[in-house]
Amino acid sequence: MAVAARPLYPDEIKALLSALEGRKTRLYGWLKHITMIYLYAGLRPSETVRLTPDDINMQAGKVLVQGRTKTGYARSVDIHPDLMPYIEEVLAKTEKGKRLFRCDANSLWREIKQVMNLAGLTGVTPYSLRHSFVTYLLRGGADLRTTMDLAGHRKISTTTRYLHVVPTVDSPVHKIDFGLGTAEKPEPEKKGRKVKRTVPAKRK
Repeated sequence: MAVAARPLYPDEIKALLSALEGRKTRLYGWLKHITMIYLYAGLRPSETVRLTPDDINMQAGKVLVQGRTKTGYARSVDIHPDLMPYIEEVLAKTEKGKRLFRCDANSLWREIKQVMNLAGLTGVTPYSLRHSFVTYLLRGGADLRTTMDLAGHRKISTTTRYLHVVPTVDSPVHKIDFGLGTAEKPEPEKKGRKVKRTVPAKRK
């Protein structure tokens, strides 16, 4: 499956969060909280709407994604410090065994898309939030395997499609040092000092 949308730029994320302030009552008042989970944990809409208090391990600081995931594999995602207050608020108001959010994936998608329109964002879809999660992980220095696990990709080839976003850095090959030393470079001539040059004798 090809990458469907580009990630959000920092100024677009700010515009989105600002637009969310005017939609606080949507999805029973949880729209911003859901959007933050989408952005900071990279969960798919179908995974987000199935979350229960049992899926949040506050002691370990992780969101557990289990059950009917797209790939069929369970995973855990660290809770970002900026996401933590939203998780704590939702947990405080949710009964044990109940779902954190009373909505379906389609409703979630529509609501976020409407907020994106209000924010004046173009060329993006709600999927761009998850795309941003993966993109900024890689830009932050996460390796492919870690990114694959956190995003819940089934194949590494899905994750490698994001490699074009990684900034160019010096090749690690250039940093190999076997301790053999390098060829000595001639010292530059110092001003005011004449360097005696040796001219090889001509062969007879």
